[in-house]
Amino acid sequence: MSYIAMVLKATCLLLCVMAFTEGTTPKKCDILQPSDLKLSVTSRRNQTGHWIAQAMLKHKGQDVTGMQNEGLWSLDMDHTTVTCEGGETVVIVATVTAPPRKPSPNYELIPGLGYYKLHTEAKPWHDARQICAQEGAHLAIINSEEEAEELKAILARHPKILSDWRNEYAYIGMSDIRSEGDWITIFGQPLNTTGYMKWAPNQPDQGREGNCGLMQRTGGLHDVPCALAFPTFCEREL
Repeated sequence: MSYIAMVLKATCLLLCVMAFTEGTTPKKCDILQPSDLKLSVTSRRNQTGHWIAQAMLKHKGQDVTGMQNEGLWSLDMDHTTVTCEGGETVVIVATVTAPPRKPSPNYELIPGLGYYKLHTEAKPWHDARQICAQEGAHLAIINSEEEAEELKAILARHPKILSDWRNEYAYIGMSDIRSEGDWITIFGQPLNTTGYMKWAPNQPDQGREGNCGLMQRTGGLHDVPCALAFPTFCEREL
């Protein structure tokens, strides 16, 4: 969780006045790559001696995953002049606020938490992780009781996914593949620092065979062999 109105801040400390030219719109089309963000700031004195700052923002309408951004980018400018010991410093702060990305199809927005999708087609853990990544997301990481309750509610809307005991579980983004008994998230964060480490009774219990993590319908965490196929929770932060 936690990813994403993206906020970029560019602070320009101008110790001398930059040359200003009228007309900052380019004469021809600039070809930007999906991850490009170009922010330029210029300043000048007008005829009355006041400082004027002008900013130009250029960005591509897609992010690196190819998903369109929702809404418009915004640019806020703050411009001050500071005099200290006879010297004059122009401070221009440009704050760029980018909207959240649109999710892939069938992702559900849970306000304040992120976008979630339950893949009901059972897959092994490593395959499930790749599927989430292909959608610009990742295996879900539970960071709070609130988030666990939301995932439980999503599972409850699908009471019969599989016809055997696996129907009670879904893969999430934790494992002890790297070191036996050392449970971490897919981003390397220790599980005991995520904000949610509610193992079900007598769990983990699979020893060296159970290297991948599940969430039960009750909210409890389990370990199983990674080759077993289960439904999967994918997550993409705001």
